[in-house]
Amino acid sequence: NIMEADRRRGFDLANDRLLRLAVFRTGIQEYAVLVTQPQIVADAWDIRDLFQPLFSEEDAVVSLPGKRRFSFADYLEKREQQDKVPAFHYWKQLLADLPAKPELPGYQKSYQSYHQEVCRFRLNPADMAALREKGGGERNYQAVILQTAWGLMLQQLHGKQDTYFSLLMSNRSAKLENIGETAGIVNVVPVRLKCSDEMLVGELVKKQYMQMVISQPFSYCRRSELQQQLGRKESLFDHFLSFHGFMTDLRRCSALLRRKGVVKVKMRYVDAKGMDMGV
Repeated sequence: NIMEADRRRGFDLANDRLLRLAVFRTGIQEYAVLVTQPQIVADAWDIRDLFQPLFSEEDAVVSLPGKRRFSFADYLEKREQQDKVPAFHYWKQLLADLPAKPELPGYQKSYQSYHQEVCRFRLNPADMAALREKGGGERNYQAVILQTAWGLMLQQLHGKQDTYFSLLMSNRSAKLENIGETAGIVNVVPVRLKCSDEMLVGELVKKQYMQMVISQPFSYCRRSELQQQLGRKESLFDHFLSFHGFMTDLRRCSALLRRKGVVKVKMRYVDAKGMDMGV
């Protein structure tokens, strides 16, 4: 109940601190710690930096890592000062003659109030091993293979060779000290998948990988700005894909935490981005 209430509280990005820690005493020598972050800054905050120093040496003076000269407010200001003309030019070229928005499989319009549900599943280990092999161990390339598969699925469903969807991507192009190590604002960017019958899947994956590399520096535009530039009245997207490992670092340090008597109670990662589905 406490977690649910904390999540409903949300974050005021203009005034709140973007990390909340709450400690609850649950026994004579037992405590529960609740950590809450908005996803917009969760991409580059390494959860291990937060927890490992607390339990690495029992008598050590606890201190967070030293890369803290970064200002989130300055970052936002610098980000808004970026010249968006080249970005708009790029997105107009990539999204020229964009087809109608592809509807999600089984989508039915509803006038009922929004009700959030989460469905989790694990991919087959053999499929994951094959994916890692095809991606050469590079996580970004593995993600592009899955993006390509998603786009091909949308093409098959709608009988078209041209489709698009949105992707969560970090932008670190603002010229600020420690920007690469300290923070990256997560933004929604378009991904377009266009191919012919003759194109091999391997060629399409390479094409999509290049698109992701080129799109990254221009990932600071808002969805509303892109919609306006394209002259679209309706929303561009109704779903997004995310390959950010928001919880993976906490899982990696869970063995250390267990040795120190720390037990993971529950993890929740909730986001809608104003869309019907996130994958």
